[in-house]
Amino acid sequence: MPAAFSSALYYPYIDIKDEQWLRSAALFWDSIRTIVPVSHRDPYSNDFARALCDEGVLEPVRVSSDMDEVEELTDKVLDFLTQSK
Repeated sequence: MPAAFSSALYYPYIDIKDEQWLRSAALFWDSIRTIVPVSHRDPYSNDFARALCDEGVLEPVRVSSDMDEVEELTDKVLDFLTQSK
């Protein structure tokens, strides 16, 4: 039976310091992604996380504020954050 979800987003942090959590997560998902600013050189501090990154399981999604995708979402995010309930 195929998995319902093949990847996970680890948020709001970049570095996954809890190795036990990371080991468990790697059993459930084909890839685990973190949002990483392009200016951040080495996002992962422990050996296990770096090894998973080298194998393509842990993936840094590089972003910058001047990316088209980010700029396109700006108005939608601001609208969402300022909506009155």
